[in-house]
Amino acid sequence: MIKLLQKIPRTIPAEIRKDSFKDALRLALQSSISAAIAFLVMNYFDLPEAFLAVISAVLIVEPSIGDTFNQAKGRVMATIVGSIVGFIFVAVIPWGFGTAISLMVTMFLMNGIASYKPTWRYGVVAAVALALGSENSALATSVDRLIAIGVGIGIGILITSVLWPQKASSRANNYLRKALNAACERFEIAYENSTTSDKEDADNVADDFYTNLGKAKNVARVIRKGSKESVLKQIDAVEKLYNSILIINRVGINADTTLLSEDAGIENDSERFKKKACDIIKSFVNREEVSDEEIKDFDKLALRAKEDVNAKSDDKEQNMFRHAFVFGITEINDSLTTLKELLKTT
Repeated sequence: MIKLLQKIPRTIPAEIRKDSFKDALRLALQSSISAAIAFLVMNYFDLPEAFLAVISAVLIVEPSIGDTFNQAKGRVMATIVGSIVGFIFVAVIPWGFGTAISLMVTMFLMNGIASYKPTWRYGVVAAVALALGSENSALATSVDRLIAIGVGIGIGILITSVLWPQKASSRANNYLRKALNAACERFEIAYENSTTSDKEDADNVADDFYTNLGKAKNVARVIRKGSKESVLKQIDAVEKLYNSILIINRVGINADTTLLSEDAGIENDSERFKKKACDIIKSFVNREEVSDEEIKDFDKLALRAKEDVNAKSDDKEQNMFRHAFVFGITEINDSLTTLKELLKTT
């Protein structure tokens, strides 16, 4: 019998820690330099509304080039619409107490639009800037603030493109590697739930997986032609892998008895399969090559584990769980083989 396993500590591979640090440093550098250059440009040309230029330059910066350009398109349109809305209410509603009404109506309209088009929320900056217009000249104030916002957006895009740029495809792959690391942890927990009556939950691991998979999907949308199809296929394979792990997890949670620990042979073969699967996943996470020979060995382990677990039993309910477990093993095997082929072509 297996001893009751203590909770598995969360481990973050060195490659992922390094990527996370680089991402944070990249965003910090791009944002700070964009802000500084926007301020210097506004001062050099003696333009008003430097604050708006700086804020615009910082808010336009995104982690990848593709994402920045994608956000920029929506934000430029949102800025134009926000400027028009703000200008109309500044021109129509009297200055003073009317400014509060102007601001309220402007925010109502812009946030209503943003509920359907999230990237348009950026238009709130322009709308507020113009809704708080000037008593002397609404038109002059609108033009000054629109120029400042345009300067900030242009500088933010330029800095993102030339200072330590990162392609959207690379960013999507980074998120996928983090999702794979969470999938490996979930598999270890799911397997242990099938070997012991002390069931462990994996809510934190699940949150980690879905967060990073969601980010990968969002970034993949802005990848231009070329690597986009490959990245989308990798996302599908990673999601299929995780769903396969969930099958084993559900078996482990719902089985009345320990499914794998009743027979030493079954336990050992399934343990070897789990270990090899996690070794392959960790190789993907660490950008290490997985050889064809390793995949062949893994296929054999999967076959042996399925044959063992599929052993006949008089307990019909137990047989149902065994069949489900075997299906999960099959899907994990297929998913890792697919991922190996996809990563070999990138």
